[in-house]
Amino acid sequence: MSNKRRKKRTPGRKSKKALSKIWIISVVVAAILIAAIAIAAAYIRKMEKSGSEKPDSAGEMGERITFPYELADGKLKVASLFQYSGLNPDCNNEEGEDIAALEIVNQSNEFCKSAEIHVRMEDGTELVFRAEDIPAGRKIWVFESGNQSVGQDDVCEELRDNSEFEKVSLMEDQIRASVEDTTITIENLTGEEITDLTVGCHCLFEDTYFGGVTYSYPTGTIPAGGRVIVDAADCYMGTAEVVWISNNEE
Repeated sequence: MSNKRRKKRTPGRKSKKALSKIWIISVVVAAILIAAIAIAAAYIRKMEKSGSEKPDSAGEMGERITFPYELADGKLKVASLFQYSGLNPDCNNEEGEDIAALEIVNQSNEFCKSAEIHVRMEDGTELVFRAEDIPAGRKIWVFESGNQSVGQDDVCEELRDNSEFEKVSLMEDQIRASVEDTTITIENLTGEEITDLTVGCHCLFEDTYFGGVTYSYPTGTIPAGGRVIVDAADCYMGTAEVVWISNNEE
């Protein structure tokens, strides 16, 4: 048996170059794998976050509106979107089935002169609701202006509004208005004849205004200390409630 020790071979120039290439390829592959894992982890975190957070604002595709929902900087609250079947006062009393309707509350201390609310449904359907003359604290049912219907399971994705708030007058220092059913009595509290008055009223149905439209009626001439009777026939679904009185001469 030979006593000679084996010599360890050192790699030659070619084998060194091959090893260098293998090392570089390994580093590149490892870097790609690390980047892919990081991207996947970030995507998972984003999905989890988007699933747990509520949207800051309505209007982006894929969002689901839940009610109640506030508009006009919190002055108006949309309590619900619901279906209604019957005559639509906000579409010239046209009859319909499952008409889209909103329950809106003026939760401000101001008089809402007008509110136009646009609703986009998940299937792309655009709904428009118009309401007038909502006193502070009052609730109103507004029906779709084109008599469009909605399904019970339809999803709302966007609400946006264009609302105006202003002061209105009931002329309490000159006029006293009282109501019984749809009959409005206007009494002149002054010592002078009053002419060219118009009374605006809503139909009140179980403490809720039925329809966004305001009905207006001229009073004719009211003699000093006298009174006139106005028949608010459009409020047949409930009782009339006076929301403004205007002097057309002003």
